[in-house]
Amino acid sequence: TSLEEKSELIKEFITKNDLASDRVVANFPGERVFFRSTVLPFSDVKKIARTIKYEFEPTLPVAVDELVAGFIHSPAEDGKTRVFGALVFKEDLGELISMLQDADVEPEIITLNGLALERIVLFKNTNVEKPALVIKLDYEKSDLVYVVEGQGRAVRSFPCGIRNILREDGIGIDEDRLEKLWVTELDRSLEIFKERYSTLPPEQVFVAGDVCEDYELLQTVKTMLSNNLEVPCESLITPEDPAIPGLSEVLGRERDKYSVAVGLALVGLSKNDTLNLRQDEFAVRLRFKNIKRDLINVGIGLGVVVILLVGNLFFQVSTDRKVYDYWNKKLETEFRSIFPKGIKMVKPVAQIEARVSEATKMVEFFAGEDFKASALDILRVIHEAIPSNLNVALTNLSIDPVNLRISGQTDSYNTVDKIKTLLEKTGYFTNIKITNAKVNRRKKGVSFKILVERAK
Repeated sequence: TSLEEKSELIKEFITKNDLASDRVVANFPGERVFFRSTVLPFSDVKKIARTIKYEFEPTLPVAVDELVAGFIHSPAEDGKTRVFGALVFKEDLGELISMLQDADVEPEIITLNGLALERIVLFKNTNVEKPALVIKLDYEKSDLVYVVEGQGRAVRSFPCGIRNILREDGIGIDEDRLEKLWVTELDRSLEIFKERYSTLPPEQVFVAGDVCEDYELLQTVKTMLSNNLEVPCESLITPEDPAIPGLSEVLGRERDKYSVAVGLALVGLSKNDTLNLRQDEFAVRLRFKNIKRDLINVGIGLGVVVILLVGNLFFQVSTDRKVYDYWNKKLETEFRSIFPKGIKMVKPVAQIEARVSEATKMVEFFAGEDFKASALDILRVIHEAIPSNLNVALTNLSIDPVNLRISGQTDSYNTVDKIKTLLEKTGYFTNIKITNAKVNRRKKGVSFKILVERAK
């Protein structure tokens, strides 16, 4: 199957099952990994990450520049650090990441089959003080992981699986093949673990993988392992396993087939660190991807906020428009009640204000709000001040809020002076001036004009 076909299968599987996750964990095949271990005189994790490839360089068959290294570490004696490393070709890792990205999957962690199985062992609440060996026996290959003190201390993968130990007719196990091929490879792996990683003999053995699909085959392998290693052997995942409830209902009889997937899920749920091959330039790509995702999320959030603000603004404008129309109608009604029909409503507020101002002046004029005397009072005072036997005829009387202008006709200049004196005596007026007095020959008398300042 090509990478494109695998990518399509993954995408189809995710879509069909409506899968979604905040954290994606993937696995890298163990048979394409260089496994190494060492003890370093320091414990700084960043320093380990910078130097780990070069610590392993003398034992590698290729240049370290072609490789990416992931590692797990644990305390050793005298303040030192024990480091277990896995190195893979950049090209292989890049292909895996590209295939997953084409399926719209962005793995945050890429680890190993064995370490996924290790997480199941720890999740089962097995006594972590006892060294445990996990064996994943598939048709084409086998994966081993050695768990010590709650951590996968050693991992190995070799290309010998069920297919290599079956009889030629494919029915049942060939005991000779089992002994010569698989058991020999298993013993060799345990020797490597002991030599390189100073491991103790396992006290627990767990079996997983394709071998669990055939009950008789599984029992044969369990018996062989128990006899060879002299320790109890059991399936890694069992139907009645209380540590992982509901697993049988979800996966059915294929639960063992998906043991790595279950382990990867537990890696994703765990807060503990694990070996992660997303390092160097691949880790940078992931960070940029996360930043891009965060920016997109922020952009979406801002977009929602903008939409809400625009919607709120539209609602306010719509509401304000209704309020405006309501008060505009009220204003038009009031305008028509004040002005005659022939007056156009151009600037109604200004027009009404002008009319109110005029009305106020009229009120002040007639009611005398700011003065001692109203217009009616002034007429009364003038009438009382000028006696009826005085030869005078008033022809014009103009009153505004400040001044009073009197025009009239009398018989002589003396009478004009007398009118001025009489008005001054009333106390209603101040600063009375005769602005004009002349002989009117046509009317045979004197015409006069008097300017009177109203008293406040």
